[in-house]
Amino acid sequence: MGKTAKKAAKRRQQMAEMERTANKRAKTNHASEIETKAAASHTVPMAQEDDYDGFPISREDLQSTLRTLELLVTDRALFGSERLRPLRKLLHPLTEYYQSKAGASNSAFKRISDALKEEKWTDALLLLEGLRGSGHAVKLGTVQRWVRDALIVCPKLTDATTVKVLDAILRVANAEWDKVRPDDKEVAVGTVIRHPSWVPTDKPAQKPTVTPAEYLATPTHTRSPSPTVTEPITAANEHSAESTAETTSPSNAKKWQPSVVAFEKAAERRPPNRYDLRIWQDAAKLHWDATPPCTTRHNVEFVDKAFLLDSVLSPNECAQILSLTHNMGYDPDEPIGGSQSLEDGVAREGRAQACVWLAGRDVVETIFDRVKGLVDESIGECKVSGINARFRCYRYVPGNLYGPHVDGAWPGSGIVDGEYQYDAFGNQWSKMTFLIYLNDDFEGGDTTFYLPGPVLGSLDARGVAPRTGSVLVFPHGDTSDSLVHEGSSVFTGNKFVIRTDLLYTMAAKNTSMHNKHMKHNDEELKRMRR
Repeated sequence: MGKTAKKAAKRRQQMAEMERTANKRAKTNHASEIETKAAASHTVPMAQEDDYDGFPISREDLQSTLRTLELLVTDRALFGSERLRPLRKLLHPLTEYYQSKAGASNSAFKRISDALKEEKWTDALLLLEGLRGSGHAVKLGTVQRWVRDALIVCPKLTDATTVKVLDAILRVANAEWDKVRPDDKEVAVGTVIRHPSWVPTDKPAQKPTVTPAEYLATPTHTRSPSPTVTEPITAANEHSAESTAETTSPSNAKKWQPSVVAFEKAAERRPPNRYDLRIWQDAAKLHWDATPPCTTRHNVEFVDKAFLLDSVLSPNECAQILSLTHNMGYDPDEPIGGSQSLEDGVAREGRAQACVWLAGRDVVETIFDRVKGLVDESIGECKVSGINARFRCYRYVPGNLYGPHVDGAWPGSGIVDGEYQYDAFGNQWSKMTFLIYLNDDFEGGDTTFYLPGPVLGSLDARGVAPRTGSVLVFPHGDTSDSLVHEGSSVFTGNKFVIRTDLLYTMAAKNTSMHNKHMKHNDEELKRMRR
């Protein structure tokens, strides 16, 4: 850091300290005025001193408590201050007890949901603060809705209040995050600390071995393009073409003719969309490299339980998959009306183009064989069983952003008796997101995780840089492990990625319980197209 930058940083620190001192004096004076008014208007009747004989609370203590409560009623902002956090935690179980007697409709969860929907951020922060440390489990669907509603106004997290609300939600969802607190105390409340992109290795990016012209022809299925895309990806798009180049067996790709195995009209999608949903299948087999790439696992720094599998697919194998998805065609994803859920992949600066591919057994089994020795063999009593064949393929163009969201759990999809089934197995559900990067010749486009920051009300942003043929794996489906993340903005070039899942077989005794637990979230699952 140069001398000029150091001086500027020191000056900003001095200005911030002066502002904190001024605010502290103003609050002290304001509190004194309110306390004087409260004392003057104190009308709560008190019993005589003799009536407190043998009572566990003295008359003086009760008087002090009443004065404090009257002051807090008069100034609600004071109740939300850092110094009164112990009081809020002590009051929470008591208020919950009486609210539970009054009925579930007045529960803390509902009040938080209502406050977020109505954009009453101060109320939401106070309620979330009271819920912290209470031991109350929050359902995954609830956390997803809270994140969606908190970010509806400012999905880019440039507003300090939005940052504080998201941080509070994260600390409620996972109490363990509160225990890991770095020593950096200079972070301002409402700040997002954006760290450099993480890459597991300095290995140079590999390129396919031949030209892309044959593979990137105009898709055979043409539909109305997104407003952000004015032409299909072709060989003329040189910037994205290099990483979507030829396979080692060009003759196979020429004849690929995908077919639709499931169709849903735009108006019948949940929520309704401007575009129909097609789920594609293809009978052709990919031409796999004779020598599979050497796949290695790298745990993602600072992001617990997330890891990157490097070199799962070769560049040529990625090129073949890209050619296949181009033949299917990418449709815009434009939900109609209302505030849309961010976990559906709603991009506030333009929506990524999407297609859904029901991958064949050869594709699913080949990829799983390459990674099964590197992934978690079991989670609880559930055993890893494979990869979800429902590949949600996405194309990001410059400006596309998938705002922060939480992934939901998916059942294993497939073909049963000749027809597509959303839940084809009954006992196989996803527990890990399996994000396949098909190229890396673009700028931006990190997968960015948001974690509670070093001080209350701040966030850490940890980005993972995509690498061609690598797979990012991280947990979902359980509140305490679910990670808030985004597909960050692409600046130049086009990004191609596949979202699918690692499936785990539920133990027989847990299957019915799991299905019951997931039923409440079924509508959310059907709306998610990632």
